[in-house]
Amino acid sequence: MSVDETVSDSVPKMDTSNVPNILAVGEIDTFDQMDISSDVLDPIINNQTSCRFVLQNKGYLHDGSRITISLKGNASTTAGLNLPLQLGVHSLISRATLRVGGNTVSEVDDYNFFKAFESMFLSSEINNDREAVMSGRAMNHDLNYNDVLGAQSNTLASSYDLSIGGQEYDGGGLTSAYWLNVNNSPVFSVTLGELFPFLKGMTLPLFAMKEEVIIDLLWEPGSAGTTGRACVNPNASSATQLDMDLTQTKLVADYMFYDGAVMSQRLDQINSQGATFKYNDYRLTKTSLSVADAQNSVRNLGGAGRVVPRIFTSINDDNRTDRFILNKYSAVAPQRDYTNAAKFNGTLTTNIRMNDFFVFPIDLSNSAVLFDKTVRAFGSFPFVTREEYSAEGNVLSSRTFNGVAQNGSSGVLGNFFYQCYKLPAGRVNSRGLELTTQMVSLPALAAGKTYTQRTYIEIQKVAQLKNGFMTIGFR
Repeated sequence: MSVDETVSDSVPKMDTSNVPNILAVGEIDTFDQMDISSDVLDPIINNQTSCRFVLQNKGYLHDGSRITISLKGNASTTAGLNLPLQLGVHSLISRATLRVGGNTVSEVDDYNFFKAFESMFLSSEINNDREAVMSGRAMNHDLNYNDVLGAQSNTLASSYDLSIGGQEYDGGGLTSAYWLNVNNSPVFSVTLGELFPFLKGMTLPLFAMKEEVIIDLLWEPGSAGTTGRACVNPNASSATQLDMDLTQTKLVADYMFYDGAVMSQRLDQINSQGATFKYNDYRLTKTSLSVADAQNSVRNLGGAGRVVPRIFTSINDDNRTDRFILNKYSAVAPQRDYTNAAKFNGTLTTNIRMNDFFVFPIDLSNSAVLFDKTVRAFGSFPFVTREEYSAEGNVLSSRTFNGVAQNGSSGVLGNFFYQCYKLPAGRVNSRGLELTTQMVSLPALAAGKTYTQRTYIEIQKVAQLKNGFMTIGFR
């Protein structure tokens, strides 16, 4: 793979038209040869809570540079552990921060929840052929031709099933492929372009910087009683503690270099003219909701005085554990009732107020419309079934993965109900954005338990690099 064929295409790239030519991923317009150098960097802070990398100020840093991560197996479990199917090793990262000097360039809180949304747009082919090995994400599907009316068929598929790592069902259930089994301590990786929107589609001119460039990762807690890192067979004994394999936490940094005269020319250009570009960063707002709250909620999302192109939102069940296929990283759809002829599905009715007007003249309530708005706002189709998205339909298989039935609430049924909305152009006034939510027929909760509504607002920011120093502002 050439340096230009970056593997950070696992999710749609940012609009690179906002990136100066001298920083964009690709070849510089010159006849001089480009050299590539890769270094393996150890973190300067490395423990079970967090890690920190300090980059070397040399060359152009490619956005396909990777951080390798591994989770130790646990002898207390009687069955294999697996990472959440839609997340893989991304489940281990709770917050990702990129800083240049004293400036925070990019920061994503509840990173694993945010990446659960983005990962929905990975195709089955990408999941199966690349991500299952590279990141541990294995949310791929395939038609199942086995066990149709008690026999095999080459023409009639009984269901649309998970196909983990290319495995096929043979009348029973699936367990993790050996390279996905956490008990085998596999080593996975994430690209810097996936971690930080700031870096997606560009190369970072470290050679032109006089300040430290720092990457901080906060790990999802793995102590006894926490369940967010991996999933376990519900019939197995629970994992009491899952630790990071700290020896495997490395940054594989890819640097690009050009002829010395070209590098000097580019440095002079950056110092004299500056390299200025806009990018998108994400700010999280979240609140606890009871079932009653979710039926009539109005939330202020902030964003006053900012340019906000899109928002991403979901309702997450705080009671999900490691006994679920997706762990706690799921977006809950309204409950369905197919026990009678009416086949009732609950509904979400929603709207957004911006600058004293509702974005949508009529409140959105049809799940197909919500899905379409998400497609249009994100610019890509989610690779999930209707049943996985809104719990409508009846095509998911009852076959199990790691002891959990796919077509139940512990599986993938109605657990990808994310919404993404594109907002009108312009700046948000002092009132900020308001999100109204009316969710009918959410599953009941035990006394004292709540849901969490997470909403990420996408904010446009501006960065300028000049004379070795970077400044960050808002558009």
